[in-house]
Amino acid sequence: MECPKGLELFKKLDDFKLPASILTLSSTNLWDPCNLTAAVQALADRADLFVDKDVNDIGTHWHTICVTFNKIAINKSDGNTKEAVQRRGPDDMAMVAFTLRGPTSLNLKIEERVHLCRSESIDFPTPVAIADLLIISPPLAMEKKLAASHHATNARPHLFWGTKHADISIILFAAEFKRKVADINRNQLIMDLSAAQYHRRALGLTQEVLFGAISVDGLLQFYASQWAPFRGEEAETEAIFIYPVGSRYDISQPIPYLQCHSILCNMKDQHFDVMVKAFQAKKGANIAVAAMANPWLAPIPSKSTTTSAASASEPQSNANNAQGSGTVPKSRNQFLVDGNAGGASCIDGGHPLTVEALVQLSDGDSESLPLHIWRDVLMYPPQHGNQPAL
Repeated sequence: MECPKGLELFKKLDDFKLPASILTLSSTNLWDPCNLTAAVQALADRADLFVDKDVNDIGTHWHTICVTFNKIAINKSDGNTKEAVQRRGPDDMAMVAFTLRGPTSLNLKIEERVHLCRSESIDFPTPVAIADLLIISPPLAMEKKLAASHHATNARPHLFWGTKHADISIILFAAEFKRKVADINRNQLIMDLSAAQYHRRALGLTQEVLFGAISVDGLLQFYASQWAPFRGEEAETEAIFIYPVGSRYDISQPIPYLQCHSILCNMKDQHFDVMVKAFQAKKGANIAVAAMANPWLAPIPSKSTTTSAASASEPQSNANNAQGSGTVPKSRNQFLVDGNAGGASCIDGGHPLTVEALVQLSDGDSESLPLHIWRDVLMYPPQHGNQPAL
């Protein structure tokens, strides 16, 4: 794949400016023990950094921004890795950037159930992932349009990204940060973005880049995903490419924190609008036809099938884990984005990350989670001097 368009788009979103009004703010009435206000005001001589217009409403929400930053900074200095602490800062960052700023019809979802995409070789006992945070578009009112399509009944299940079939909407952003191991959060994000991209294709939406992020111990990394042409073993096809963008941002430090806040705000103001308009322009009949052509939901097996399959596969699974053979790595650290690779990243030292398998990350950590890899989901190597992924 040529230079992913997510990299160029992210550069535009990473246009970081601060409102000059911050320079005159008093920290007297702010909860700011980590001195975010003082750190910004110390940069007053940076004329290139300050502008008159408060594009991202930083001054308007400065009190909330200060509180969020101090939560992150204090928790990192205390070395606290509990789940509630891990998610406290990123949750607040997303809330300010995506839902508090100005009139908005976006929905922020916490601990939302996302339906996984199907795999040819895996029968998922419960094909559902729990996403830490999702930003969702306004629902699309098209029940009457769908009812007029003779494809509606068969297409309907594939029109929803989650297990709740109330409204048709799309995922605009996903984030994972409650686990204390970066690889686990990244694996979860891969599942979120893959499901979101499969769902978007079922609606006939494959043009736009979908962003996500992971955060651990105050370090935040953005990822982009997109459908793009890919030459497989037999023929040219399309694949989902997932790759890191930007740098690793230490959001426990004042300027990187504000830079990430600015990126999220720009994402909402500049990128989400494009995605939502493309979504709202869809017609019911066209969506039904697209969903029929691109079914994506992993089937939910019956209880009897699940029970018998689990008992039959358990001994073999344990044997594979013991031998460290096939596509089951001995450690989650083997799943890394390889910046020196000429193509997709590798998972076992030799095979590109197109392996159709359920990789169980089993290294003694009770919080290990499964990593789902599909034939057409690939990790793209970092480009343009980006730092390695978390």
